[in-house]
Amino acid sequence: MSRPHAADFDGFYRAELTALIAFLRKCGFSLHDAEDAAAEAMALAAKTWSDLRNPRAWVRTVAYRAACKAVRRRRGEVTGGLPDAPDAADVGSAVEQQDLLPRVLEQLPDAQRVVFAWYLDGFRSGEIAEALETPEGTVRSNLRHARAALKKLIDDGNWPFDV
Repeated sequence: MSRPHAADFDGFYRAELTALIAFLRKCGFSLHDAEDAAAEAMALAAKTWSDLRNPRAWVRTVAYRAACKAVRRRRGEVTGGLPDAPDAADVGSAVEQQDLLPRVLEQLPDAQRVVFAWYLDGFRSGEIAEALETPEGTVRSNLRHARAALKKLIDDGNWPFDV
């Protein structure tokens, strides 16, 4: 992928900020943590814009790491995985309350949820593997298991909330 032109950042920011926040919500972060991490990632992207090869993947990786770090810091943890899935009551806006996707994805194990969030944002398994620094086979396996788990929830009638 070619490097972006410095003048393209404004358009990228306008097109991707909301999508980046939605991505982080799909990963299981609260709206507040998602907004803060997205802002931090975009600020760093602006500083290094001309050096970025794949800005969409780069800001998602940086924002995801920033959100994890913020959650660990707030909880006083030194290490740890993903944060707990957000409670529906914590959703900050009427639009967010109508968005079922984060609540659906919180039913998945952490690794599956994160990989599926990348997939839903249009990334292929190879791109996801590169961004998450994990084998592509692991990504494909997590995608397969996530699809199966979501299908089972629907098929078994164990949907965790009213639609």
